[in-house]
Amino acid sequence: MESIRNFTSDMTAIFQKIVEKVGWRLIFGLTLSVGTLILFGWLADEVFEGDVALFDSAIRDGLQRIATPVITTIMIFFTYLGSVYGIVLLFVIALWVLSIFHQKSATALLSIPMSGEAILGIVLKLSFQRPRPEAFFGFEPPASYSFPSGHAFASLCFFGALAWIATTRM
Repeated sequence: MESIRNFTSDMTAIFQKIVEKVGWRLIFGLTLSVGTLILFGWLADEVFEGDVALFDSAIRDGLQRIATPVITTIMIFFTYLGSVYGIVLLFVIALWVLSIFHQKSATALLSIPMSGEAILGIVLKLSFQRPRPEAFFGFEPPASYSFPSGHAFASLCFFGALAWIATTRM
């Protein structure tokens, strides 16, 4: 029993030293990254097995039932905002604004995840090669593969980096 107490107190001391050196934010970030990687691995496995087709159909049918011209216009706007053209435009504007205020570190904090997203997005799409489902509303789907979603991935990286930059300066 004494050896368990010693081990526990030793591990607690080691953990406290790690936290003092790297901080809670890094530990939280690493934990979140590992959790996200596990979640993505599970989702990728489901895509490979074809288990998401029923989910895709249910979402598409549900969206088609509630579609109105106003909702469609709003969704087209958000689709454009998350597209390559929309994200690149917002990225250039953000870099311009950051350069006006001489925010070199913020420019790097924004540029690094966007560069990683561009490379990783292409690699993952080529790795999974999941064809796109049939498009609704007469729109022509993009020529690229559908998984992972480039709109979602680029938006997460861009707006996540902007949120990080904004919150660290408040």
